[in-house]
Amino acid sequence: MSIQACYHEAGHALIARSMGRPVKLIAVSPDGGITQTTEPLAGDKTAAELEKALTIILAGEAAAGYAPAGPSPDAVAAADPYGGIGIVPEHGADSGPDDDQVVDVYRQRLGDETVERCRELAVELVGRERDLGQLGRVADALYLRGLLDAQDLEEILAAP
Repeated sequence: MSIQACYHEAGHALIARSMGRPVKLIAVSPDGGITQTTEPLAGDKTAAELEKALTIILAGEAAAGYAPAGPSPDAVAAADPYGGIGIVPEHGADSGPDDDQVVDVYRQRLGDETVERCRELAVELVGRERDLGQLGRVADALYLRGLLDAQDLEEILAAP
């Protein structure tokens, strides 16, 4: 497993949490990673809900760029065939689409301008989590443990 994958999944989890989507678990393995929320992101929703879900998905890419001594998120995606699986409700890491595939679906529904606006928001929100020290703490814990459940995540974020 790579530290970039840990940052990627930590980005999904932190931004999901900040947008009101409780996180059930975050896991990484040599084959990829997964962040499960208590509520699936897919399905028919309002435009605002779709934009929120898209921002959560794009947060993984934004967070991977903060990994220490790591390549750019584009390089990580090119080198990792799983691309950081992202948020997949109730499924294992190899049963869902990768983030790029999901973003393409959102692009078709919402358009390029909305995708780029959500990408900018994801970068901004992940930057805040990094500045607060949350991104690194969650990614490091994920790297050491391989799996964090909701309680683990809350304990990590509550620690001084």
